[in-house]
Amino acid sequence: MFSPATYFASVNANEEAFIVSPIDSFVETIFLRICRNCTVKASLFFLRRA
Repeated sequence: MFSPATYFASVNANEEAFIVSPIDSFVETIFLRICRNCTVKASLFFLRRA
């Protein structure tokens, strides 16, 4: 078993990870959408020229 101090430290670390994780995933989602949009625009540009 964990000592109370270790348990609370673990709980606090998990809470901080939960708070940071949605922000990281949100930023990653936005970044991937921007990259995908740029790729699609570049593909359309080159397909129009062909």
